[in-house]
Amino acid sequence: MNKKVKQMIADTVYEMYEVSRKTRGPKIHVLSVDDTIKAISNPKMSMIRFGDGEIQMIRGKALAFQKSNQELAEGLCEALRAHDENLIITIPDIFNGLDQYEKPSQEFWKDHLLFCRKIYYENCDPKTAYGSTSVSRCYSTLRDQSKSGAWFASMRSIWNGKKVTVVEGAGSHTGVTNDLLDSAAEVERILCPPSQAYAAYQEILNTCEKIDPERLVLLSIGPSAKPLGLALFRKGYRILDIGNLDTEYEWYRAGAKTKTDIPKHHILTEEENIKAGYTKYLYEVVTRIGC
Repeated sequence: MNKKVKQMIADTVYEMYEVSRKTRGPKIHVLSVDDTIKAISNPKMSMIRFGDGEIQMIRGKALAFQKSNQELAEGLCEALRAHDENLIITIPDIFNGLDQYEKPSQEFWKDHLLFCRKIYYENCDPKTAYGSTSVSRCYSTLRDQSKSGAWFASMRSIWNGKKVTVVEGAGSHTGVTNDLLDSAAEVERILCPPSQAYAAYQEILNTCEKIDPERLVLLSIGPSAKPLGLALFRKGYRILDIGNLDTEYEWYRAGAKTKTDIPKHHILTEEENIKAGYTKYLYEVVTRIGC
């Protein structure tokens, strides 16, 4: 389909949705970023985060770093449909208007909804209040960035004084070169494949089941974090799927006007980490899986 034609259709369909929303209300309810942070600040609350990529994978689409996989798609659906008083599922805040986003992002979300609205309607409960995925995308695409600093500070306070296990892709370097995790009492890391992580899912799950249940588990391994987070939550762990929080924080600290490359993401081997001076990070690594 021609790009301009597709965008015209997306704009028209969204305008029709807006007319319905303004008269009947949104069909799916998403909390504000402030209320989402307030919810996950509860020491009993866990979070699983859904962005556009996970929704596309449910449709059978592949991502740059994760091949299409029917089993993973089913696991994503199960996580998206999960209900528990101590678990909040976050989804994009796109059902009550798009004014909070910059113009390019508004067009992106209209296009996304053109093809993915059905996925949300089939898997989301209209009686449930979902968290906002912008809790970890709270800078780069927003028109008003005046609250971003306070949001990052509030997120950092969640693990203040806690022992934290970060399950992340090799190269992610969550909290390295910034103070995102500095408030934690202790940080240990389980490194996973930087791409195609789901191929190692069972090994990742088996490893995570050995984590001390008293530790807070932060997940940053893309779509695989959703079924993994649900499995760990059901086993009694408190998990927070923080997704791209570190990347957004790096852009915020740099005052970036566009999504720029982050050098630490290209550092994978032990030798490269030593050369970069990431010795503390290496000390925190307790397990490497497929990397």
